[in-house]
Amino acid sequence: MVHDTQRLPLLTLAEAQDVLRVLRAVALEGGPTAPQADRLAREIGARIPSLA
Repeated sequence: MVHDTQRLPLLTLAEAQDVLRVLRAVALEGGPTAPQADRLAREIGARIPSLA
């Protein structure tokens, strides 16, 4: 995967939390994309307010 440093327009907080939920679900299910989903969930989770 090529990583580009260009930033995209911001998501709303609700959209970011939705993306985080999906990534966490994919990471928990396992499979070939689980490691990348886990990494992305951690990256995004560190940047948005808690879901709690």
